[in-house]
Amino acid sequence: MRGTVIGLLLRARAALWTARRASRRRAVPLAIAIAAIEAVFLWWALVLSLSLVVAGAPIAALILLGLAAWLGLPHWLIDAVAVPRGWHRVAHALAWIDPRGDGARWQAVVAARAIARAGSPEPAVTWLTARLGGRLDGDAVVAHALVACGRGDRDDARRLLASVPELSPPASVARAVAGEWMAIDAAERGAWRALLDDAATWPPTPVRLVVEAVAARAVGAADAPSRAGLWLRWLLAPSRRATWALLRDPPVVAAAVETTHVVDEADPDLALVARRALGRARGLRRPADVTAAVEAWAAVIDDPAWAPALVARASGLGLDGEAAATTVAAASGRIVAELTALVLDTGAPLPSGEGALAAAVRTSARGQLLDRIELTCDRVRRRAAAEQWLAPIDEWRDFLALRASYQAAVAPGGVELERVAYPHVDDALGPLSVRLWNQRGEPVLSHAMIAWLYAGAVRVGDGAAIEHHGRNRALRVPA
Repeated sequence: MRGTVIGLLLRARAALWTARRASRRRAVPLAIAIAAIEAVFLWWALVLSLSLVVAGAPIAALILLGLAAWLGLPHWLIDAVAVPRGWHRVAHALAWIDPRGDGARWQAVVAARAIARAGSPEPAVTWLTARLGGRLDGDAVVAHALVACGRGDRDDARRLLASVPELSPPASVARAVAGEWMAIDAAERGAWRALLDDAATWPPTPVRLVVEAVAARAVGAADAPSRAGLWLRWLLAPSRRATWALLRDPPVVAAAVETTHVVDEADPDLALVARRALGRARGLRRPADVTAAVEAWAAVIDDPAWAPALVARASGLGLDGEAAATTVAAASGRIVAELTALVLDTGAPLPSGEGALAAAVRTSARGQLLDRIELTCDRVRRRAAAEQWLAPIDEWRDFLALRASYQAAVAPGGVELERVAYPHVDDALGPLSVRLWNQRGEPVLSHAMIAWLYAGAVRVGDGAAIEHHGRNRALRVPA
């Protein structure tokens, strides 16, 4: 009877663990229930062990206590000893016997955590790479990202970990490691709103729930937990010493104030207003200020009286009519060039006005954006055609870099510009994704690229690409 009860408790614990990983709203009560079951199990093991000792069976009692310790001791040794000291081989071995582990890839992720804490020394990285053999998947990307973090390249680590949800299927434990790293990194950068916006992407691990609760209270979210709820999450989570500072000195994010800049109608010198707007855009480099500068200069240059007035002023200084007109055109060109550069540098939307200045800035920016995309895609196209392969993780890095450049380029112009740019990126990445699947044996990488190309084809309405990538996207990634 007692064995049946213990068996039911262990099955209930497993079911609760699965539910806790899937539910952010019920994570705290589920964690309390799991802790209660573990306390009952530990109590039962101690009572039964004492009974065995009294009955004259100390060896059986030791075996029972060893089995009970096996449920939690390896995991504790990994987090408290092996990883903090950078003992990657010890961490790898402990992960092999850890009942909370998730297969051989999980061992590599645990070893990568230890290697990162040691500063990612090259011999240890080589040792890990040999154990990551085979195709690239989400778990391997997590391991490579942790190594990059250990080398001090947090930007690379952030890009790789942010891409993990696109790679199917990463082990649940490895995805939890990625989610906790992203949460802690966002907290260190003060990116509290971005952390909350990204919350649904990651599993609700105890550490992440603490950081999310701090973020929700910092930004004044309507569903932010109470202070008592925050402390309860902190008590249920590991790494309490590391997260103590967030509770002791909680951050507060000031509410954003939206400001708009308009031409001062009381100021008769519109050129002076435009120069001030341009100076503000140069200094603050915010998209809203760049848009305001374009509007201010459009009010000046699109005025039919502006160019004749400048020509007359230049003629009064001794220039002939042709030279004066050339000077005015050059001044207008310099303004268009600077406004274009500011639009591209800040990611401000392309001007949508019908005037001459807005059209000139829009045309110039689109041309430069398309040139950038075409150059990047041409490099990838030529490399794929020549079968100049990179290591799988570097192929993924190259794709992420190309995608980031593409998204930054098309964002100012919206779907209209993306319709022009998409065929270039499709022509470069389409054949590469097929070769990665058929020739390189990297279906996980290939499938992620195809899924992104399919989403782009849907946005721009490219029927042929939708059909082609849709067929490939429907292929099952081999286990």
